[in-house]
Amino acid sequence: MDLRSRSTVSMASLHSEGPGGGASGPSDASEVNSAEHVRGSRHDVLDRWKALQEVANDRRQRLEESRKLQVFKRDVRQELVWIEDKMNFAKDDSYLDPTNLPTKQQKQSAFEAEIAAHVAEHEALARVGQELVSSKHVASADIASELEGLGEAWLALKEQTSERSRKLEEAVRLADALRNFQNRTHDLMSWLRHCNEEIASIELAKNITSAEAALETHQEQKGEIDARQNVFEEVLSFGEGLVSSGHYASEEVQQSMSLLQTERTKISEAWLERKNEHTQCYELHLFERDAQASDNWTTTRQGFLDNSEHDLGDSLDHAEALMKKHEDIETSLAAQEEKEKALQDYADRLVKSGHYDADGIVARLELVLERRAKLKERCEKRRHLLEQSLQLQRFNRDVVEADVWCAEKTQIATDESYRDPTNLQSKVQKQQAFDAEILANRSQIEAVSATALQLSNAGHYAAEHIAESVEQLSDSYDTLCDASKVKGQRLEEALKQQQWLRAIDDVVGWMETVETALASEEQGKDLPSVNSLLKRHQLTEASITQYRERVENLVTEGRDLIDGGHFDSEGIAESSETLRERYDALASPASSRRDMLEASQRLQLFLRDITDIDIWLGEHEPRAFSEDYGADLSRVQSLQKQHEAFSLELTGHETQISSVGDMAQDLVDGRHYATEQIIERWETLQQNWEKLKEASERRADKLDQALQSQRYYVDAADAETWAELKRVFVAGGGLGKDEDATEQLLKSTASTESDLDVFRQDSLTQLQGQVNAIVARNHFDVVAVESRQEEIKRQCSDLQLLLKTKHRDLSFALELHRFLRQANTAEQWISEKAAIASSEDLGRDVEHVQHLREHFDTFAQSMIPLGADKLQAVMEAGKELLAAEQRDQESQADPESEHPVLGASDQINTTQDSLRESWLQFQETVSERRAQLAAAEQIHIFARDAAEARAWISEKDAQLTDDYGKDVGSAENLQRQHEAFERDLEAVQTRVEDLTASAERLAGTYPDYASVIDEQQSAMAISWEELNSRTLQRRERLSDSLELYHFLSDVVGLISWMEDMMNLLSSNETIHDVASAEASLQLHDDHRRAIEAREDTVIKVTEFGQGLVDRGHFACEQVQDRLENLHSAWEEIHQFWQERKISLDWALEAQQFDREAERLESWLSLHESRVDSDDIIALGSNTTSQTVDDVETLLKQHGDLEKMLQVQEERLHNFDQHAQHLASGQTVALDGEAQAGAAITNTAS
Repeated sequence: MDLRSRSTVSMASLHSEGPGGGASGPSDASEVNSAEHVRGSRHDVLDRWKALQEVANDRRQRLEESRKLQVFKRDVRQELVWIEDKMNFAKDDSYLDPTNLPTKQQKQSAFEAEIAAHVAEHEALARVGQELVSSKHVASADIASELEGLGEAWLALKEQTSERSRKLEEAVRLADALRNFQNRTHDLMSWLRHCNEEIASIELAKNITSAEAALETHQEQKGEIDARQNVFEEVLSFGEGLVSSGHYASEEVQQSMSLLQTERTKISEAWLERKNEHTQCYELHLFERDAQASDNWTTTRQGFLDNSEHDLGDSLDHAEALMKKHEDIETSLAAQEEKEKALQDYADRLVKSGHYDADGIVARLELVLERRAKLKERCEKRRHLLEQSLQLQRFNRDVVEADVWCAEKTQIATDESYRDPTNLQSKVQKQQAFDAEILANRSQIEAVSATALQLSNAGHYAAEHIAESVEQLSDSYDTLCDASKVKGQRLEEALKQQQWLRAIDDVVGWMETVETALASEEQGKDLPSVNSLLKRHQLTEASITQYRERVENLVTEGRDLIDGGHFDSEGIAESSETLRERYDALASPASSRRDMLEASQRLQLFLRDITDIDIWLGEHEPRAFSEDYGADLSRVQSLQKQHEAFSLELTGHETQISSVGDMAQDLVDGRHYATEQIIERWETLQQNWEKLKEASERRADKLDQALQSQRYYVDAADAETWAELKRVFVAGGGLGKDEDATEQLLKSTASTESDLDVFRQDSLTQLQGQVNAIVARNHFDVVAVESRQEEIKRQCSDLQLLLKTKHRDLSFALELHRFLRQANTAEQWISEKAAIASSEDLGRDVEHVQHLREHFDTFAQSMIPLGADKLQAVMEAGKELLAAEQRDQESQADPESEHPVLGASDQINTTQDSLRESWLQFQETVSERRAQLAAAEQIHIFARDAAEARAWISEKDAQLTDDYGKDVGSAENLQRQHEAFERDLEAVQTRVEDLTASAERLAGTYPDYASVIDEQQSAMAISWEELNSRTLQRRERLSDSLELYHFLSDVVGLISWMEDMMNLLSSNETIHDVASAEASLQLHDDHRRAIEAREDTVIKVTEFGQGLVDRGHFACEQVQDRLENLHSAWEEIHQFWQERKISLDWALEAQQFDREAERLESWLSLHESRVDSDDIIALGSNTTSQTVDDVETLLKQHGDLEKMLQVQEERLHNFDQHAQHLASGQTVALDGEAQAGAAITNTAS
C-alpha cells in the first residue's frame, strides 16, 4: 500500500501495517518519461508525507498526554519523596554541626532555595493535577488522591521547612543541572560515535549513480549534523553556564565540554574528509564516464577506419564520396576537440586538486589521448591516402581522357586517305590543322606527365601504376605524333606524287600529241607542204629532244620519291618506267616519220624535177617534132641553130635527167614507199626523153640537110634572134607571185644562163670563126660583119647582165618570199600561242589552276625560247635581206634607182616590226597570263583555305552540343572536353588570323579581286565570330551548370546529412536512470556540436546559391527552391534538436525526480518506522516500567526527528517544485498534485 492509500486508513491500520507496510517500490522504468508517472510519484510521496504528519501529530498528542501524566506522577512521587526527604533534612539538625557548617549552610541554603523554588513546582504540580482532573484524564481519581496526599505532605513540609528548604532546593537544582548536562553530553557523544560510524560506513561508489547516491546520503548526514548544532550549542552553553556559575563539578563539566567540542570538530572534519572522498569518487566516475564516452566514440571511428582501411575508391566519384565521409569524420573529430580539451582540463583539475586516484586519472587520460592521437594519426594517414586516391583518380581520368583523345586522333592519323588523290591540297591543309591541334594539346599531355612526376616525387602509393600510365600515355601520344608525322609525310608524298603525275600527265599529253603527229600519214601534196611538214616534224623532234631533259627529271624525281620511301613506290616506278618507255618509244616513230617525210620530200623533189623536166620536155617537144625546116638559108640555118641550141639544151638536161635518174634509183634502191610511182614516172620520163632525143636527132639530120643551103645566110640572124628571144624571155615573167613561182623562175633563169654559156661557147665562137674567116678573106662587108658580130656580142653581154640581174632579183625575191613565209609562219605561230596564252580560264579550284599554271609554265618555258629562236631567225633573215638590198643598191650604177622588188625594205621592216610587236604582245600576254594564274592561284588558295576554315569552323561548331551534363562528374567531363575544344580552337584562330592577314595582303595586291576576297574573308570572320560567341556561351553555360550541380550536390549532401542527423536525433534510446539520461543529453550535445560544425558549410552553400540567384543564373528558380528546402531543413533540424533537447532535459529531470522520489521514499520508509513505533502506547497504562527519562529520551529522539524533518523541508519543497515544473512542462497543471504538495508543505511548516 502506497502513501496515497495510507491517507485514508485509520491509526490502527497504520500500527498493524508495521514500518514497511505499504511502501511501494520504485516506479517501472517504462513510466519514466510520462507525466502520469511523475504525478503518481509526487502524489504518493505527498500522501505518505501527510499521513506521516498526521500520525506524528497524533503520536505527539498521545505522548504529550502520557508525558504529562507521567511527569505528574513523577513529580508527585518526587514531591512526596522530596517532601519526605526535606522533612528528614528539615528534621535533620546536622546543619548545626559546625564542622560542616559551610556545607550545611550550603545545603541549607540549597534546601531553602529548593523549597522556595519548589513552591512554584508544587503549585504547578497542583495545577497540573487539577488540569488533569478537570480534563477528565483517565487517571483523574489517582491524580485527585495524589493531589490530596501531596497537599497534606506539602503542608507538613511547610512546617518543617524554614530556612532549610531554600538550601535544599538549591542543592537539588545544582544536582539536576549537573545530571542534565552529563546526560545530554553522553547522548551527544553517543550520537557522534554513531554518526561517525555512519559516515565511515558509506563506501566509495563503483559507478556514477552510486556515487551520486552516496553524495546525497552523505549530504543528508550533513543535514543531521547541522540539525544537531543547536543541541551542541545548548549543551555547551549550559556547561559554560555551570562553569561560569562556579558549579562544584565545573572541572568535570569543562573536560566534558572540551571532549564534546573535540568530537564535534572531528565529526565535521570526518564528514568533510569523507565528502571530499565521495566528491572525488563522483568526479572520478564522471571522468571515467567521459573517458569511456570518448573511447567509445574513438572505437566507433576506428571501427569505421578499420572497415574502410583498404577502400580508397575505384573511381573519382567513389573517392570523392569517401573523402566527403572522411571529412565528416574529421569534422566530428574537430567537434570532439572541445570535449577532449574539457576532459583534459577536467583531469588536470582533478590531479591538481590532489585526487586520491591521480595516477589512475593520468594513466586513463594518457590512454584516451593516445587512442585519440592514434585516431588523428590514422585520420591524417587516411586523408593523405584519400587525397592520393583523389589525385590518382583525377590522374586516371585525365589519362583516360587523353588516351581516348589520342586513340581518336590516332585513328584519324592512321587512315590512308592520302591514297585517294582527290582534294589532296585540302587534306594537306586539314593535316596541318590536325598537327596544330595535336601541338595545341601537347600542353595537356605535358600537364598529365607533370602531375605524374609530381605524384611520383611525392611518394604516391600508386607511383608504379602512375609511371606505367604516363608511359603508356606518352607512347600513345608519341604514336599519334609519329602517325600524324607519317601521314603528313604521306600526304606530302601524295601531293608530290600528284604534282609529279600531273607533270607526267602534261608530258603524256604532249606525247599523245606527238604520237598523234608521228602517227599521221600525211606526207604532203607537194614540196612546200612536205617541207612544211618536215619543218613541223623538225620542231616535233626538237620538242622531243627538249622534253628529254624533262622526262629525265621526272624519272629522277620518281626515283627520288622511291628512294625517299614513298608509300606508292611501285606505282611511281611503274609510271616512271611507262613514261620512259613511252618517251623512248617516240624515237622510232619520230625517226620513221622523219624518214617518211624525208622520203616524201625526196619524192616531191623527184616529182618536181620530173615535172620540171616534163614541162621542159613539153615546152621543147614541139621544136623536136617541128616539121619546119626553113624556107631559106637563114631560116634553115636559124632552125638548125635553134635545133643545135635545142640539142645543146638536151645535152644540158642530160645531166639533170641523169641526176633525176640517180635520184629515182636511190629512191628505188632505198625502197621508197612510192617506188612504183617513181619507176613509172621515171620510165615515162625516159620514154619521153628518148622520144624527144630521137625526134631531135631526126630534126638535126633534116636541118643539117637544110643548113647546107641556108647556114651562110641565117647564122648571124639566128644568133641575134636567139639572143633577142632570150632577152625577151628573161626580161619578161616578173619575179614570181610566190615562193614556188619565184623558185621556178629562178630555175628557168639558171637554165637560160646555162643556155647562154653554151651559146657563147659554141654559137658565138662559131660565128666569131665565121667572122674571122670573113675578115681574113677581107670581105667587102667585113665592117658590117664585124659590127654585126659586136652587136651580137653586146646582145650576149646584155643578156648575161640581164640574166645576172634577173638571177639576183629572183634570188632576193625568193629570199623575200621565204622571209615573208617564215615571218608569216612565226606570226601565225605567235598568234596560235598567243591565243593559248590569252586564255581566260583561271581554273575551277586550286588544283585546276595549279595544273593550268604548271601547264602554262611548261608552255612558256618551251615556247619562249622556241619563239625567240623563230623571231631571231626571222630577224636575221630580214637583216640579211636588208643588207643584201643595201648592197644591191650600192652596186647599181644609179643609186637612186629603185630596187626591182618595190618596197621590199619597208615590207621587211614592217614585217619585222609587226612580228616584233606580236612577239612583245605575246610576251606581255604570257606575263599577264602568268600574273593572272598566280593571282588566281593565290585567290583560289585563299578561297579554298577560307572555305576549309569555314568548314573547319562548321565542324567545330557542330561539336558544340546542348549537353551541359546531368551531374557534377558529367559537367566536369564536359568542361574538360570544352577546354580541350578551346585549345583546338587556338589552331583555328591562328588559321583565321593568317587568312585575314592574307586577305588584306591579297586585296592590296589584287585590287580587282578585293570584293571577292572581302566576301570570303567576311564570311569566314562571321563564322569565326559566331563560333567564338557560341564557344563563350557554352563555356559560361558549362560553368553555370557545374556551379549548379556543385550547389545541388552540396544541398543534397547537406539535406542527406540532415536526414541522417534527424534519424540520430529521433532515435528512441531507452532512458532508465539519470546516468542514461545524462549520456543521452551528452550524445545530444555531441549532435549539436556536429550541427554547429556544419553551419559554416550551410552558410557557404547558402551564400553560393544566393549568389547564383542574384546574378540571374539560368536555373535560379530551381536554386531558389533548393535554398528554401535547405533553409527549411536547417531550421527544422535546429527546431527538432531544441525540441529533443527539451524532451531529454525533461527526461533527465524526470529521472532525477524519480531518483529523488525513490530516495525520499527510502528516507520516509526509514523514518516511518520511528514514528510508527508502539513504544509510547504503554505510557498511558498504569505500568511503572517506563520512566520520565525514557519519555524524555523519546521526546528528544522525536525532537531530533522533527529537526531532521525541518531540514528535509527544503528538500521536500524542491521536490514539490520539481514535480510541478515537470508537470507544467509536459501537460496541464496537475491540480491534485499541486494541492497535495501545498498541503504537505503547510503541514510540514
